[in-house]
Amino acid sequence: MEVEVLHEMVRPIDYETDADFVALSFMDFCAPHAYEVAAAFRKRGKVVVAGGRYPSTFPDNVLPHFDSVVVGEAERIWPRVVGDLVARTLRKRYDAPFGPPLDGIPPPRYDLVEPQFGAPVVTEATRGCPYHCSFCHLSIQHAPYRKRPIADVVRDLTATSRLPLHKRKLAMLYDNNLGGDLAYAKELLREIAKLKLWALGVQFSFDCLQDEEFVDLLAAANCTMAFIGLESLSEPSLRSVHKKQNRVEEYKHLFARLRQRGIMTFTGLILDLDEDTPEYYLGLPSQLEEIDPSVILLSIAIPIPGTPLHTRVLSEGRILDHDLSTMKETTSSSSRSASRRGRSSRPSARSTAPSMPAAEPSEMGTAASGVSARPGPADVGVPCRDPVVCVLQAVGVSEGSRGAEGVSASGIPHARARAAPARRQWGGTSTRLSRGAARPGNVKRPRG
Repeated sequence: MEVEVLHEMVRPIDYETDADFVALSFMDFCAPHAYEVAAAFRKRGKVVVAGGRYPSTFPDNVLPHFDSVVVGEAERIWPRVVGDLVARTLRKRYDAPFGPPLDGIPPPRYDLVEPQFGAPVVTEATRGCPYHCSFCHLSIQHAPYRKRPIADVVRDLTATSRLPLHKRKLAMLYDNNLGGDLAYAKELLREIAKLKLWALGVQFSFDCLQDEEFVDLLAAANCTMAFIGLESLSEPSLRSVHKKQNRVEEYKHLFARLRQRGIMTFTGLILDLDEDTPEYYLGLPSQLEEIDPSVILLSIAIPIPGTPLHTRVLSEGRILDHDLSTMKETTSSSSRSASRRGRSSRPSARSTAPSMPAAEPSEMGTAASGVSARPGPADVGVPCRDPVVCVLQAVGVSEGSRGAEGVSASGIPHARARAAPARRQWGGTSTRLSRGAARPGNVKRPRG
């Protein structure tokens, strides 16, 4: 079995590939382009399988465009899918167990990552998050917070013999919230410190910084970068999206803890939340200067289909266009909410988040997304005919742009916000997708 993983933001899709099967993983804003990619391959006689966050949430929407759909976390179901592909007995849909334990996951094939990525050693220690932020994709179907055996995580971080030295020593834990269980996180960091990495990147919720021992252990493990979802410096806005773990009055003090230990912060900040006011935006620059994060990653509040935020704005009649291929931010002719809260038109803004240089095995590229980036058929006795599987990761870009300029590190597309009176209405939930703007992965080697 040969596998090729191709990332389209690095190189274009080869529609004339000799792959027998194509696996395509994507999120909501990429769906229209993913359908185009699937159609192009199916026209050439390829069998195309879908997986990922959006196919797992809305499989009935996706299935007409694909030969099969994988729903859920794929580790325990993907070997069967590949076996059926080879045996030509593919089913229309495969449902993985919901929230399974994370033991027994084989190590990633880092050597299959595009060589342009500077930090290919990316793995997960946990999945899920104990919190329920209403805008977050994790709230679509809230799985229990789960932890992998620490020995397995350490094995993943050291399964790097096929990489050059400078790539072995840089690593990232791509967990949604490493600190969901602080006792576990501390024990893991103690073990990672023994690996003497040159640099480690992590992501965790802001409240974890209240535990000074946790911050000390981050430094001991040579953590040099932490992504933290700040989201807002407005308490009413935080409450409106159920971000109860963040407290604005703690921001300055807790950011200082990381700065003092040489840990750079990538800070997610959402614009255009319902409770934001003109006064808030006028004071925002000085507030950010005061708390002093290293890097600010801006995004627009987007109601991702299936989330509580989407459900609420849909019930309020504020989504005017359900076409995922457009992002018309249509303003309401009514200023009822504006007069009620004394809000005027919002200033226009643009997301400026850069793309991360590391590989991205979260929901667009790992087994967690419905298409496995880990060992599969070679390890489970699938009949060996040496078929080729082409694994693609679809990614949308904003209209008029290409590649990394179209998608933020958090997977939120760059979008331009129009001035809007009070409560915003959404025309669609994503930017327009350009042809050739998918994120593929072509891999030609046996897994395992």
